[in-house]
Amino acid sequence: MVDDRFADAGISRKTVCSVADEHSLYTLVTTSDLAAVGGRKFAELDNRDNHLVLFDALFALPTINVHLSWPARSEEEDGNRWIHDHIINILPDAYSLLNDPRQ
Repeated sequence: MVDDRFADAGISRKTVCSVADEHSLYTLVTTSDLAAVGGRKFAELDNRDNHLVLFDALFALPTINVHLSWPARSEEEDGNRWIHDHIINILPDAYSLLNDPRQ
């Protein structure tokens, strides 16, 4: 979505990075001249020392749906069922921490 907006304006990126998780963005951005696109709540949580400048996009962003999946063969295994159930039970609390309107 951001690359599409850049392309519309005739801008192309010269550097692309991937990180393992959003928390890694904080270190990457604060120790380089790179910018990042990510969720505001995660950026606010990681911006403990106020080294990031945060601003909302100036254009509408699409809603991103999140889905959980796992192999069907593990559905009835006790260990996998346990972690699946915990993930499912934790998600509503995680969304409420982020003040997600889907609650």
